[in-house]
Amino acid sequence: MAKIQQVNYPFNEVATDLIVYVQGFSTDSDKCRINYVLTNEIGKQLLSDSYELTEEEFQGWGEDNSYIDQIAAARIPVTIIAE
Repeated sequence: MAKIQQVNYPFNEVATDLIVYVQGFSTDSDKCRINYVLTNEIGKQLLSDSYELTEEEFQGWGEDNSYIDQIAAARIPVTIIAE
């Protein structure tokens, strides 16, 4: 889970956290799908969506999972302030 800069979403709720999940993929894959969720401070889900990483994004992943959080944050868009 990553803390985000608070943002009103959609209108009268305040999103405070971004949770990102990576769906399973085979060892010979060159892309994968991520699911991401925006929640408020008590864990209420405000947004849920998914995105398929491009081959370039998948190759750029490496060993740092915060890279995937940044991709999800850019899709919404929100700003991560702490991981």
